[in-house]
Amino acid sequence: MGHPPDRFIRQDIASTMAARPPPALGRSSVLRGQNRYCARTAVVQPVALGAWRGITALDLGDRAIAAYRDRFGRLRTLAPRPALRPGVTEALAAGRPVAVLDLYFEAVLAVEAAMAFAMHHLETVTFAECGAGATPDDALLIWDARVPEISQAAAETAFLGLGELLPEGLRPAGAATPSFDQAYADLRRRAQAHLLSPSSALIVQAAEKRGLPLQLLGEQRIRLGQGAAQRELFASITDRTARGACVLAGSKEQTSQALEQLGLPVPRQIHATSPEEAVAAAAAIGYPIVVKPERGKKGDGVTANLRAPAEIPPAFDRAGGGLVVVETFVEGEDHRLMVIDGRFVAGVRRSPPVVTGDGRRTIRALIAALNTDPFRDGLRRARVRHDGELDRLMARDGHSLDTILPPGSVFKLRATANVSTGGCAIDVTDTVHPDTVRMAIRAAGALGLDVAGIDYLTTDITRSYKETGGAIIEVNARPGLRPHSWPWQGAPRDVTGALLDALFPARQDGRIPIGLVCGGTGTGPVARALGGLLDRAGRRTAVATRRALHLDGSVTPLGDAAIQRQTVRRLMDDHALEALVQTASPRRVLDSGLDHQAVTVTALTAPGSGQADAAAVVALLARATTGRLVVAPAAWPWVAAAGDLPVDRLVLVDPPGSARVPDDALVAQAVGPALHLTQAGRPIDSLPLAGPDRPTVMATAMAWALGVPPPPDRANAAAPGAPASIARDV
Repeated sequence: MGHPPDRFIRQDIASTMAARPPPALGRSSVLRGQNRYCARTAVVQPVALGAWRGITALDLGDRAIAAYRDRFGRLRTLAPRPALRPGVTEALAAGRPVAVLDLYFEAVLAVEAAMAFAMHHLETVTFAECGAGATPDDALLIWDARVPEISQAAAETAFLGLGELLPEGLRPAGAATPSFDQAYADLRRRAQAHLLSPSSALIVQAAEKRGLPLQLLGEQRIRLGQGAAQRELFASITDRTARGACVLAGSKEQTSQALEQLGLPVPRQIHATSPEEAVAAAAAIGYPIVVKPERGKKGDGVTANLRAPAEIPPAFDRAGGGLVVVETFVEGEDHRLMVIDGRFVAGVRRSPPVVTGDGRRTIRALIAALNTDPFRDGLRRARVRHDGELDRLMARDGHSLDTILPPGSVFKLRATANVSTGGCAIDVTDTVHPDTVRMAIRAAGALGLDVAGIDYLTTDITRSYKETGGAIIEVNARPGLRPHSWPWQGAPRDVTGALLDALFPARQDGRIPIGLVCGGTGTGPVARALGGLLDRAGRRTAVATRRALHLDGSVTPLGDAAIQRQTVRRLMDDHALEALVQTASPRRVLDSGLDHQAVTVTALTAPGSGQADAAAVVALLARATTGRLVVAPAAWPWVAAAGDLPVDRLVLVDPPGSARVPDDALVAQAVGPALHLTQAGRPIDSLPLAGPDRPTVMATAMAWALGVPPPPDRANAAAPGAPASIARDV
């Protein structure tokens, strides 16, 4: 990858460049959740331009630009998406003055895209912005990040990689240790520790598109949603899938028995614990037969269409020895029928990978050509590999890797059609016979599986299984989603969407109500008052102020904002949590993000002195808040900052008589023991108040915006002189 740079710096700028410090990266930061720049967690990378300031691609020689395009443009990404975005390559080809800073940012995004592919993320950066730093010599690079620590390292790796291609005056200070090649390889190894299976990758993509809160727990475990609304998956196994059902499906013998009891078609099976027993079983069943492990997946250890006793001992060994299944070989094509939540959602016909001779190329060359398909990337489709199964099939037909097949001669590279070993999937969803659809649904139900992949052999999927004599050869408790999502032929089917529909019916968003109280002062009393109203409405609620956590009647000191944020993240994993109230300062909101992509309702208390720009804070909170912003009172700077928001997003609390209230604004005003809501002078609602103080008034307005009903003792709560339940913040 290394290319020596040209001697390309023009003499008229060389002295200026020499007088400036070398470029340097500042310490990057992570903004979690919705933030001032975008809706996703983002990385902010400061760059001290130094000698890069004012330097563009026009100041670099053709050789250096070619080296740049070669290094970063050839990084492996999800085809057909290029590593370098078309805009930058077109600009360089056209000789336009692309700033070196922009070249660096594009290199960062190229490395980021390559790492996304290494982790099997189907989406990469969706937001990227270059902003101004504190001085003209500083810049900020901001982009959304799915695995922030990998994104931060990608920035460092790209900085090293670009620096190697530039002359001394433009390189970062210090020795380039390690080299880009080494640093990139190390980063790729780190990224692969976060590798998703194809099914997990599809689930993550679908969840992101739906806006479901998402957390990757490792080992293909995915948590979707928050608190009591969360669901968890292990690839395509859901938290509703009974362990007993998985154990049952994992046993070929027990599965066959369960299906046979319902009258569903299955092949005859005999179990064997030695090669001799397997040979005897084959004689009893009658050839041809199949030998496979009693427990296995993805076609591992399966040898099909055995026709002679001599073939059985090697097949027994391939099945792992121990307990193996010898069963009738069923003529027909291999189909995978997907059933989710008792509904048939997709079907594919699976074909083994094949090569067709041309009279010129060897089997080795034909396989290499087959694997050049960009979709055979290990994610969407599997590459065909040289292994013992391929050797067995070649030996059976008298071939080797160096055999040149005659023109038109077709050679199967696998005896089975599993997509995970290179098979091809052809969509047949719309042609599956209704009897066969009902058969698949009954098979899933027989094993108690909410998500099931039924492997079914038949000579004609358009005809009833009652006519064709096909057979169910396996039921998978963790079926792969990719054959239906990326078929080799036919229409893709949204099986991932069907899975999420089963987990979150009626388009539920997996979120619990979150109330955010933002301000420089007075946030704690409002938060605790809202928490009390939610608790009395029967919702188990956590109240996390900067200093303390209030939960289940106890108070746990927190100490500072960092501990508060860590505590909130843990709380969202609690299946019993039904609502959250959290406080935040305006400065923290801008500098660190909200932690959440969305909150339900937001209150703004006194901004405090020396606080962050009110307009920026309100704009961020408006984007993040799915319901209403409660603003109090109308004379505070927050109201002016919210002036561009639609009126129906605002609730103005206790405006003073002299304040100008926008037309049609919703106003919440304490009058005696009640909070009256009016709009353009018309009464909207009247709510009881536990006390006349401003925190109680604001909390009551927030509870109303959340749709929380008044407490059962409404009449008593609204009685004159009812005591305020708000104490000083701890």
